[in-house]
Amino acid sequence: MQGVRGLFVGRFQPFHSGHEQLVESIAAEVEELVIGIGSADASHTRRNPFTAGERLVMISRVLPGVDVGWSVLGGASWSNTRSTGECQYPTRVGRGT
Repeated sequence: MQGVRGLFVGRFQPFHSGHEQLVESIAAEVEELVIGIGSADASHTRRNPFTAGERLVMISRVLPGVDVGWSVLGGASWSNTRSTGECQYPTRVGRGT
């Protein structure tokens, strides 16, 4: 399984135990896990109450317990990929070993 990288994209509004279980499950299959914070530009609404930074903090509190290299990406229009097939290059906002 050398060089296998996993990608997990979600809004994480908030990051909850179901997300944590998925991270653990994916981490068991890959050497590196990339987490994309979707709708990173949306916050302070009923549907998206948390900022990308707040979601990064929630995610980062869980990831040190995962035995896999990881990074968290934000700032991209992940939500647009489904409808247009386009995605802006994301910004790395966190990294683990």
